[in-house]
Amino acid sequence: PPPPPPPFAATASVTVGSIIAHSSAGMVSGNFDWHKDDEEPPAWEGQSAMKIDLNNPNLVQAATAIAPGKLRIGGSEGDKIVYDVDGRGCDYWSTQGPVDPAFCLNMTRWGQLAAFCKKTGMRMAFGLNAMTRPSNNKPNNMTNIEAFMKYIAASDTTPYGFEFGNELPKVDADVMAGDYLTLRALINKYWPNASGRPKLIGCDDNPNPSYMQRFLKTAGPALDVVTYHNYVGFGLDPKLADEIPTVKFLDEGYSRAKGVIDAWASEAHQAEIWVGEIAAAWHSGRENVTNAWVSSFWYADALGSMSTHNHTGFCRQCLLGGHYGMLRRDTYLPNPDFYLGMLWHDLMGTKVYNVTVSAQGSASQGTNTLRAYAQCSETMTLALINFDKAARYTVSVSGVPSISPRVEYVLSASNNNPEARHISLNGVPIVMEDGGKLPELKGKTVENQPLVLEPFTITFVKLPNVKC
Repeated sequence: PPPPPPPFAATASVTVGSIIAHSSAGMVSGNFDWHKDDEEPPAWEGQSAMKIDLNNPNLVQAATAIAPGKLRIGGSEGDKIVYDVDGRGCDYWSTQGPVDPAFCLNMTRWGQLAAFCKKTGMRMAFGLNAMTRPSNNKPNNMTNIEAFMKYIAASDTTPYGFEFGNELPKVDADVMAGDYLTLRALINKYWPNASGRPKLIGCDDNPNPSYMQRFLKTAGPALDVVTYHNYVGFGLDPKLADEIPTVKFLDEGYSRAKGVIDAWASEAHQAEIWVGEIAAAWHSGRENVTNAWVSSFWYADALGSMSTHNHTGFCRQCLLGGHYGMLRRDTYLPNPDFYLGMLWHDLMGTKVYNVTVSAQGSASQGTNTLRAYAQCSETMTLALINFDKAARYTVSVSGVPSISPRVEYVLSASNNNPEARHISLNGVPIVMEDGGKLPELKGKTVENQPLVLEPFTITFVKLPNVKC
């Protein structure tokens, strides 16, 4: 791409207010899916939860680095998976005729998935098959699910939680709620001790406020976590790379989710809320867009926005797979979003503060192109997202005693290339060799210097003297 235009001067003031929400240490999370090799090749070749190399050292290091994030295992084909709990084969347990071997989960592979989570510290949220029902207005046949739960409880492979169904608005909301109450009873039956009991998580639909409201009126009190899916872009959109770093695109995610968040707040506020499947674009994303640098502007803003709305899980589609993986399909090495997520995990605490931004200067989009978030555990960190390709912001910060000294972590790409697959931290390329060690992401200490945000950069500012 051509070199970026020379930056123009802009100023911004960031005001940090009071605590407005809480997130969690496991906010940064990722997903495995069940897609077969022939799904949009090469996007899913070898990327099914059945096939992923769980012993790959790059994958193990990456998962360990974002623990205790959730590893959500699910997707559309999750509603085709049959559990061979006793070696008699999946056809024996099937209610829908012969089972595709790609969707037959034997207990050896289940044990490997459970062992991976135990080894890395990730918390498995496993999606159960919700389509063993005679029709969409009839309850699910729970025979195979109950046998699976019985096996799990006896084999010490208990996951963090169970989901049920994937994007199934065709199933009546009241019927789905009744199924969740049945699952609640089964979980309590096989895990009578509440301290070791897997969580019940649902209902994993795209934003559909009226459906969620009906579902939660009945199922809400039984849930430990409310979860939904949220995509703004479309993977086949040729203009996606230009659309992502815009005010309209970044704002649309919360706009779509608001009705679901309101339903959670009114009907199931005792439960946590996660976005259980999310990327900048659906349809497996777009190569060199949703796995490249431009995606990180969406990712950082979405993490910050959902944190301000009390989300405790952000299950990125996918940790591995498709054109939106946090890791590369071929080598399992990190894409830019993984490093963004790793810094968020390491730096952004669980107490979430109100932040207001006022920008001056002719930003290229004719409006404020700077987003700011503040979170704190022991000390405060600011996340400052300059998605303007031309504006260099000089930023003043109020509401905190001082921003000196501070530690800066500035992510950027060469020539502001939105399609870059390799990025830099404080001007130094982040490099991980295949089979090597995950790089340590070190900040730069700055004292008595203005806070300047170069165009098209994401900056974390750790304030060691600003305590929670």
